[in-house]
Amino acid sequence: MAFMAKRISATEASRKFADMLDAVEHRNAEFVVERRGRAIAELTPARAAAAKGATWGDVLRLFDEG
Repeated sequence: MAFMAKRISATEASRKFADMLDAVEHRNAEFVVERRGRAIAELTPARAAAAKGATWGDVLRLFDEG
């Protein structure tokens, strides 16, 4: 991640997901989602994921699995 991501609990992320997406889209915000204090996921702008080598297929597959 290019700058410090906000750490957020999975419960809070669930409640605020739409707001988080808006922040990512409009302010390039980044989030680390934690469960029991351990990082389990990152929410970053799509171009950041592409730079890490992820493809849209990878992203869509995650939604299909979830």
